[in-house]
Amino acid sequence: MSTEAPPDYAAEMRAILEQPLTPRVIEGYAESSLRGLVELITNATVDYVKQLPPPEPGKTPPPPKAAAAIEDDALAHFNVPGNISDTLQHLADTAHTVTTLGSVISSARHTKTIITPPVATKSAVETRGGSYPTAETIPRLKTVLFILAYQFGVDPNAPGAIDLELGAVHPGMRRNSAYNFLRVPILNRTILVCDEVNNATYIFADDKRRDLGLTDELLKQLTKPELDEYIESLPELGVRIIDRSTYVDRVAFALKDIENYHKVRHGSSGARYNVPRLFWTTCTVIAATIRRRGCPLIPCDRLQNIEQRLGQQNCCRTLCAQSQRSQVE
Repeated sequence: MSTEAPPDYAAEMRAILEQPLTPRVIEGYAESSLRGLVELITNATVDYVKQLPPPEPGKTPPPPKAAAAIEDDALAHFNVPGNISDTLQHLADTAHTVTTLGSVISSARHTKTIITPPVATKSAVETRGGSYPTAETIPRLKTVLFILAYQFGVDPNAPGAIDLELGAVHPGMRRNSAYNFLRVPILNRTILVCDEVNNATYIFADDKRRDLGLTDELLKQLTKPELDEYIESLPELGVRIIDRSTYVDRVAFALKDIENYHKVRHGSSGARYNVPRLFWTTCTVIAATIRRRGCPLIPCDRLQNIEQRLGQQNCCRTLCAQSQRSQVE
């Protein structure tokens, strides 16, 4: 007699329904869940039919049930939660949405401008005349659009719902994939997102950045060190999110509540909402930004902090003077 434990179809269903969504799996997220669900239904139905008692001799067997009714009986027998028809429809809708988002991205307008340009420094690769290896990409932009659609009801195909501009990359850049500019007026948010690994996603509160004079065009021109400094100086302005297993949760949180984002931590697993750190920006880069744009980028006390870290004693006074002159002019 077999002592093998019966399959726990209820647990299998929970695993399918609770599969975490991350940028790395979004392309096949619904299809994978759909395949798993179909396999579960098939196996549960076979096991259910096997354990049914045979018809009694001499008695007329009951009329056969439809396949769907047998499947429902099988899932009820194994205490599988949820409505299967609704779940199947939801997964089919999700797969369709992901496909549609691909069309939204491919039809978005392109710019020849580099959004979130790299800091202008020459690497050893560039100095030798070589090239950078192609880095891995993951569909973060599509993931952000999916979050907007499913958690915030933002239809990317609706007129005026989003403003999406795809950035450019130039030969010789370390980054092979562009940063993209995504503004969501109804949520008061602007997002800078890149699909290449090791590139953070930035989410800004539009009212806060406009109070600072950060127009759309100026925001697109800022480098990542400059964006980090802005956020470090004014946390309610925006957030910097790196790619972890909780990426989707952290993006959704920031889209809803930037001010409290910086206060939230996760539990014992060590994952947490990312708190933007101070980027080690050189005073030379900051000075060039101030001169180029004619506006003070960082308050004097922040510059003094950087100055102390870098051991440059006269930088702050020079930059403050430049800032004051630019404001007068």
